[in-house]
Amino acid sequence: MLSKKKASIVSEILVLIVSLYYLYQSIFVLKWQKQWFRSGSLFPLIISFVVSAACLAGLWQDIFGSGKNSDKKIRIGDLKRLPLILTIMIAELFVWQKFNLFYVSMYAGTALMIYLMNVLETNPKKRIGMALGISTVFIIAVYILFDMVCKISL
Repeated sequence: MLSKKKASIVSEILVLIVSLYYLYQSIFVLKWQKQWFRSGSLFPLIISFVVSAACLAGLWQDIFGSGKNSDKKIRIGDLKRLPLILTIMIAELFVWQKFNLFYVSMYAGTALMIYLMNVLETNPKKRIGMALGISTVFIIAVYILFDMVCKISL
């Protein structure tokens, strides 16, 4: 078992490395395209910047914070769903790339992942309703942002 503080620091460092890589790649593409508002890398730039800032804030809090979570343990059994989540993510990517169904794959994949990760709600109907509702709002927001505002067709 890992302590919550150590697991948090390790995961924040890994996510920070990935987000900084995407930040670098987004800036590189934006410089190459010389087009800021209609580029496909604007959204990844914003997301990677926000994720990097959140990771840095989390690291700061974990390292210099009060340490009240340092003695809590994380059970590895909580990660049983991880292979299924990764399979869903790969299936989403496959359906999007092979059949050009971005919104369908994202809606179904997001709903499934939210349903699987929502272990606090025991009523299956509420879990399904919550997963479908959150997925609907998420897909509508992505559609508005990409197709209507940025004019980027997914």
